[in-house]
Amino acid sequence: MIWPRRPSCIYVFSIAGPITEASALEFALRLRELPTRKPAACAVLLRVSSNGGGAGSAEAIIEAVNLCREELGLPIVALVMETALSAGLLPALAADRLVVTPSATLGGAGAIVRLLSPSALLSKLGVGYTAYASNALKDMFSHCADLAPEAEQALHELVRENGRQFMVAILACRPALGAEGRERLAAGQVLNGAEAVALGLADVVGGFYAAVAECGRLAGHGAPLLRFVEPASAVPWPLLDGLLRLGKRWLSP
Repeated sequence: MIWPRRPSCIYVFSIAGPITEASALEFALRLRELPTRKPAACAVLLRVSSNGGGAGSAEAIIEAVNLCREELGLPIVALVMETALSAGLLPALAADRLVVTPSATLGGAGAIVRLLSPSALLSKLGVGYTAYASNALKDMFSHCADLAPEAEQALHELVRENGRQFMVAILACRPALGAEGRERLAAGQVLNGAEAVALGLADVVGGFYAAVAECGRLAGHGAPLLRFVEPASAVPWPLLDGLLRLGKRWLSP
C-alpha cells in the first residue's frame, strides 16, 4: 500500500516596524510552536521590514533563527521588499538565504545614542536641576543636564564598542562578505538590493515568489503549501469580552 505523502508547509512570519523586546519575544515563541502546527512545517519564510530598533532584541531574533535551523531542522529564508536598516538588518542576515527586491534598502549598520541638551532652555525658564549620584557616570543618560566630560568619554566608548559588536554580528551571519562590503557597512552606508547581492550581503534579487521558491528548493519540495503566521493581537479580546459581559450583568435591572 502506498501511503499519501504527508503535506508540508512553508510558514510565513513577519517582523515589521521597530525591533523591540516584545516583537523579538513574540517571534521566538511563535517559532517555537511550529512543531505543534498542522500541516507540518518544511521551511520558514521571514519577511523583514524595519528601520531599526534595539540591538539586543535583534540579537534575540538571531538566536531564534538559529534555533529554527539547528533544533527544528528547518531552513529559513528572509525576504526584504522595502527596508532592513540598522538593527532591522540583523534578522534578515541570519537566515540561510536572503532575497531582496532590487530597490530594497539595507545597511545603516552601527550604534547611536541621542541625548538632548536642554540646559540653556531650562535656565531661560528659571528651572534648575540637581542630581546626587553615587558616581560621575550614574546620571549620564539624563535629559535634564549636559554631559560631564568623563560621562561624554564613557558614552563615546560605549557607542564605539556597540558599533564594533554590530559588525561582529554581521560577519558572523555573513563570514564570506568581501572587503568592499565590510568597508561600506562599517561606514554606515545604505545599499539597494541589487548592490547588496553584488557585494555578497544578500543572495537573490526577487520578491515574494522568489523567496517561496528558495524555501521550496532548500526544503526539497516543489510546491509546498503556504501559511501566514499572524502576530498576536495587541487587544486581549477574551478578557475584554469577559469584562463586557460582567458589565452587562451589573447594569441589567
